[in-house]
Amino acid sequence: MMTKIRLAVLLIFSLSLAMSCNSGGDKVKYVLAETVEIEYYDTLKKDEWISIDGVTFKHLDTYEALKEDSIPENEFYTVDILPTTLQQIYIPGAESHEFLSTYGDAQVVFELFKHLAVKSDEQGNQIYKFAGHSLDMSRGKMTLMRHDGKKIKVSTSEGYGAAVRKVE
Repeated sequence: MMTKIRLAVLLIFSLSLAMSCNSGGDKVKYVLAETVEIEYYDTLKKDEWISIDGVTFKHLDTYEALKEDSIPENEFYTVDILPTTLQQIYIPGAESHEFLSTYGDAQVVFELFKHLAVKSDEQGNQIYKFAGHSLDMSRGKMTLMRHDGKKIKVSTSEGYGAAVRKVE
């Protein structure tokens, strides 16, 4: 009788250990807070992303071209995309040329700011408000919170070039 109980306990322990090992690899780390600080400090590559309250902003190396040509200006900041650090710019013509343009930390955070500033709820109310100084943004840092006081959930792709911190 005692052996069956030990065997059952061992089996349950083994199954729970196996399940915890399998589920750990698929989890994405996130920050959940009323006030969140995002500070860009490193290179951002194509297909990296940042997710804020379930809205995923994907980084594209053709952001500049889309901004200038493909998406109407009044709709551009409603599309959930952000620039990579290096942008590919093509100049068509007889001798088509490709150039690289650089987005610095301040420019990336300002683009994210513009995308978040136009986000609104079902009643048309702005979702996010921002704190800090313009000097913070010039250094690639932004602090945000929600108008409704709810917590903000932020996650990023592995190796993302920004620090996401809980302020409150």
